[in-house]
Amino acid sequence: MNCKFFNLFFVVFCFLTSCKGTLDLSAHVHVPYCGGAKPTPEMEKGRLDPMDTVFVTKSLRKKQKTIQVPLDINGCAHIKLRKGNYSLFHKHKLLSIKEFNKLYRPENNKWYTYKGDSCLYKYLSNPDAVFEVSKQKIIKVVVKSRCYTGINPCIDYSGPLRP
Repeated sequence: MNCKFFNLFFVVFCFLTSCKGTLDLSAHVHVPYCGGAKPTPEMEKGRLDPMDTVFVTKSLRKKQKTIQVPLDINGCAHIKLRKGNYSLFHKHKLLSIKEFNKLYRPENNKWYTYKGDSCLYKYLSNPDAVFEVSKQKIIKVVVKSRCYTGINPCIDYSGPLRP
């Protein structure tokens, strides 16, 4: 009896572990060089700032399951996920349009032109990465920011540039 129970437990355990894969994730924001002092070749490339949190979403029939993934100080995480298709979003994409604008839209200023809420809705709705987890997956996500407007693609800057 114990041997049958052990065998059954072993089969169930193997089945459950085979349903999962691992994700090695690296997520950063690329910040371009925006002028000022004469840049070195390294400065001209910009820098990668690590993200601190991303959200991973899996569609399950008629609903979605979203998990928060904290990243280490280097913008990396190693997590186990069930096999399937996923979307990844930077944490700011889960904000409402009002909250996003409060954080990432400059106050009324003659140098900035806002493209509208429809632009922002489209941006916030699109994932930063789409991927499939089977056994092991390595994902490197880089969100681009721009000089003077940061990560907000729905603002144009037309003011003076730094030397």
